Amino acid sequence: MRSPSSTRALVGYSPRAGETRRSPLTVRLQEAHGTVHDGVAYLMAVGGALEAVDLGSGKRLWSLQTSVSRASVPVTDGRHVYVGSADGRLLAVDARRGTLVGQTPARLGARGDRVAASVPAPVLAGGRVYAGAPDGAVFAVDGSGPSTW
Repeated sequence: MRSPSSTRALVGYSPRAGETRRSPLTVRLQEAHGTVHDGVAYLMAVGGALEAVDLGSGKRLWSLQTSVSRASVPVTDGRHVYVGSADGRLLAVDARRGTLVGQTPARLGARGDRVAASVPAPVLAGGRVYAGAPDGAVFAVDGSGPSTW
C-alpha cells in the first residue's frame, strides 16, 4: 500500500517548450518539500533526509541524513543549502558535496515541551541567513561562514 504522503518523483514543466518531464526518485521521501536552484532540486523529507537531484538527468547528486526530524523548506544561495528545524537549529549544507558545514545551537526556550505546527523557512538577505525558533527568537548568522556558527 502506498502512503499518500510519499514523494516518488519530481515533475518539471518547461513553459517555453510546453513539455512536462517526470524524474523518478531512487528512494521515496516522506512528506518532502523542496526548492530549485540552477537546475538542481533540493528536497527535505520528514525524518531528516535531504537530497539533491539534477533536474536535467533526474539523477541524485547526493543524499544526507540530518538529525532533523521536522524541518523547513530548504533554501539555497547556490553555495549552501539552509534548513530550519523544529528545535530552533539552523543547518547549513554544502550545496555541491552534500556535507554538513554548520549548525547553530537549539533554541527551545522555556516552552521546550511544545511542538511547532510548522517550521518557517530561513530567509537569505545581504549575506546573512535569518531564521526563527520556537522560543520566539528571530536570529541572523553570517551566510558566508557557516563553519563559524
